[in-house]
This record gives sequence, C-alpha cells and structure tokens, in this order.
Amino acid sequence: MQVDEIAHDLAWKPVPNRDDFRLAIQRLALLEASLKSQIVQLCRQLIEVKETLDGDEEASMAEVIALLQL
Repeated sequence: MQVDEIAHDLAWKPVPNRDDFRLAIQRLALLEASLKSQIVQLCRQLIEVKETLDGDEEASMAEVIALLQL
C-alpha cells in the first residue's frame, strides 16, 4: 500500500472524521520506514510553517508523528 492510495481514499472527503483519520494513520503505519520518516518530516514542516493551525490540525499532526515514530 502506498501513500497515494491512502490519499485517494480520503480525497473525496472534505474533512475526514476521527475514525477515518485514525484508520488512515494505521494504514500509514504499515508503510516502509523511509516513507514514514518522510511523512513525519512533512508533518513537522506543516506545524512550523503555519503560525496558527485551524481546529485540531496541530493535535492531528502530533498524533501522526507519534504513531509513525513507534
């Protein structure tokens, strides 16, 4: 399974609900280590670039980072 497949599954949803989000993270956790590392780096960049994150964005990015670094 690749990142683009997961993105395609979620692309039609304007805002995934918590269950969809957690399922996507679980699917990402199955990727090879180098891809997980890239995703973690992207999440960190998003947190750093945006002065303020909307809603639960920062918590969601932190959740992705935590789960993919296990």
